[in-house]
Amino acid sequence: MQNLRVITPDASYARPISDLILLLRDDFAPGDDAEIRQFIALSSPAAIAEKLNDARYWYRVALLDDAFAGVIRLRDQSHLQHLFIEPRFQRLGLGRKLCELGFDYLRELGTPSVTVNSSLRAIGFYEKLGFHREGEPICKGLFCSQPMRLALPPRN
Repeated sequence: MQNLRVITPDASYARPISDLILLLRDDFAPGDDAEIRQFIALSSPAAIAEKLNDARYWYRVALLDDAFAGVIRLRDQSHLQHLFIEPRFQRLGLGRKLCELGFDYLRELGTPSVTVNSSLRAIGFYEKLGFHREGEPICKGLFCSQPMRLALPPRN
């Protein structure tokens, strides 16, 4: 991967993070209902900026040749809440790289496992990372996700 930098974003990244989430929204939350409208509101630049300053959230942004390429957000030291990669940078290993950085961070904290509520389209990606499905998909209105978990054994 050419010139990849992963940084801890500041509030100046709230807009690009929000824009990316909303760009990809139809891939995991098509249509329009109350759940999706709430998700959109929680993905606004103002809401993202708030979370960037909240200790409950751990963010990293990938920059490829200094272009904004993707973002990961962990919540409460145990849940992978967001992983979004710009379409032109997908299938380059950025998602895996961001996840590995997040998992290493969680291991350092002693977190035994990480959860994700995967979009139905991303289940295969998470299974390749070692996640296992937990129960059936959950649908709230038009928004459906598959609960998954990955054990995080300590690194040797």
